[in-house]
Amino acid sequence: MEASWFVSEKAECPVQVKCYSGFRYNERPSSFYHEDRELKVMDIEGSWFVELKEGGERRACFRVRADDGHLYLLSCGEDRENWILHRIWRFCPYKPA
Repeated sequence: MEASWFVSEKAECPVQVKCYSGFRYNERPSSFYHEDRELKVMDIEGSWFVELKEGGERRACFRVRADDGHLYLLSCGEDRENWILHRIWRFCPYKPA
């Protein structure tokens, strides 16, 4: 079995997200735009809530695998309107130095 690695990079930038609305409005991300390209969410690998110390804001976080094969960490406020791309884990077929 061949090993694979991910290279992590911090993003911390606002991002436009299209969402699936089921039981609630903007329930989960279905696609998002990064570097002028729409990336479709293929899988949500995890979701959780965090409470920020500054301002007491509560944010929903989603670790998603996009159709480019990379993992992304997205979050939004409880209003489900203002999305932020926090981190990218890019697939790397070789061991990074």
